Amino acid sequence: MSELLAAGLLIKQQGRLTRLVNPLESVVLNLPVKAEPTLNDVWDVLELRAFIESVAAGCCAENASKKQIAIIRSEFEKMQLRSQKNTTLIRAKADLQFHMLIAKYSHNLVVASLSELFYNRYFSSIYKALDLTLKRYGRYPERINPQHQQIFSALEQGDRLAAQEAAREHVLYTRSLLAFARQ
Repeated sequence: MSELLAAGLLIKQQGRLTRLVNPLESVVLNLPVKAEPTLNDVWDVLELRAFIESVAAGCCAENASKKQIAIIRSEFEKMQLRSQKNTTLIRAKADLQFHMLIAKYSHNLVVASLSELFYNRYFSSIYKALDLTLKRYGRYPERINPQHQQIFSALEQGDRLAAQEAAREHVLYTRSLLAFARQ
């Protein structure tokens, strides 16, 4: 343990669990981030998110165990309930938790590491996308829940290509809802 700590591969904090250093942390931490992202920042984040989530979903469909799919199902069901009458922040966090589990159970170190850092670093942009959409349309977009269902169904069936496409389509649809604000 002391050798791993000295090499900078572990982080140990008093009163917290010791954890491995995310191998992509130094790369992602050097990317710019804004507390109040512009619409162009949100647009760019959603483009990168479409790529990351598509790869994560494909790997998850191929690699997740039945037990892990059951955990994702449970989170999917909770997300469906949270999206009904909650604040935008609660909705955004529920959506993100669903996608983070998919990345985690992709069993791909690069995808899981990048997803964790990306979601933590760019949550304000992800939140802003949902907030702008809700303000514009006055409701949760009707296609979002069916898209989440498509993603989950593809994961459950172990269909890599369908999972990739459903995840990519989901994020790009969310991005398209912001086109009104870019004009």
